[in-house]
Amino acid sequence: MTTHALLQLALRSAAVGYVSLLILFPLAAIAHQSFVGGIGHFIQDIATPQASSALALTLEAAFITTVINALFGTLSAIVLVRYEFPGRW
Repeated sequence: MTTHALLQLALRSAAVGYVSLLILFPLAAIAHQSFVGGIGHFIQDIATPQASSALALTLEAAFITTVINALFGTLSAIVLVRYEFPGRW
């Protein structure tokens, strides 16, 4: 490998590693904090009406967002494939 290719690989690896840490460290902290009292305490907390309501709201919002994004994504793909316009490859 050339020096340029090694430098490019090192920079990409550093960027991917940094972004991974930004995602993985907070997730690990949340998982650790969730199970501090043990699995029984975690299940007890999840079974509360407030947690059930929050989960239902989250799933509802995710479903609605998925449907809207699928609709707009499909329409955008159709436009990109069928029509000619400036800036299209």
